[in-house]
Amino acid sequence: MSRTFIFLGGDAWPLDSNVEDTLRSRLVGPDDCFIGHKTVMVGERTFDLARRSQRLLEVLLPLAARSESVVVLGRSSGARIATTIAPLVSAQCRSLHIVALAYPFENPELGPEPERYRHLETLAVPTLIVQGTRDEYGGRDVLTRYEFSAAIEIMFVDNNHFFSLEDADWDVVLERIGRFIGAGG
Repeated sequence: MSRTFIFLGGDAWPLDSNVEDTLRSRLVGPDDCFIGHKTVMVGERTFDLARRSQRLLEVLLPLAARSESVVVLGRSSGARIATTIAPLVSAQCRSLHIVALAYPFENPELGPEPERYRHLETLAVPTLIVQGTRDEYGGRDVLTRYEFSAAIEIMFVDNNHFFSLEDADWDVVLERIGRFIGAGG
């Protein structure tokens, strides 16, 4: 089964393009399609969440009906956007999965902002959150600080918010993502 992968980076993009490159080269199969951050954003760099959400929807909606399997990969605010808009397209998708890397639960400079995490309590789209244990936006403590729907799985890796993993750690993460999205899609 062919899959379409869509990557949306965080506010630091293109500094997190190493995450995008690793996912593209090590996760995407020969029959799969990969749509990267720059394509989603049409080359535009903006911190505006509404604008980035709209761009992702513009890519995702046409794919929803014609793709057998869609996997949205988001890092940091890209993960937040993916989990926020997923309910808007899940009914049109045959198979939709979200993989959220370094989810930004709480900006350490701003404190709690419920709009970052409250929707995770009811999210029905299968979602895998891969979180660094030393992530300043939420480490292992997220398990006790936030409520998660049954559709969400959480994996921890020894890392911070920038998600600069060693190859061996990437092997573990990619194996888990592969199991999550299913061997055949």
